[in-house]
Amino acid sequence: FKGVECNGISIKITDRNKFDAVRFGLQLISSLLKLYEDKFIFNNDHFDKFVGNKNIRQMSLEEKTIDVIFDSWLNELENFKQTRKKYLLY
Repeated sequence: FKGVECNGISIKITDRNKFDAVRFGLQLISSLLKLYEDKFIFNNDHFDKFVGNKNIRQMSLEEKTIDVIFDSWLNELENFKQTRKKYLLY
């Protein structure tokens, strides 16, 4: 398929215990935005619903680093973990 436009990529995960899907996804989006900034278009409504809010999309468009994006939800995640403890059975 050399030289043929394929409109996609194929990724093979060789060690799922070491693969961080969320970090990979953020890095992929960041790379696509840099490589194809004039062609890459978010389906805002769909993407925002998929990730839960518009913050990740906005930070990606603002070229925030992956670490900044990741850190942006850590406090909220910790609060959630504390809240859910009282509902866990095990």
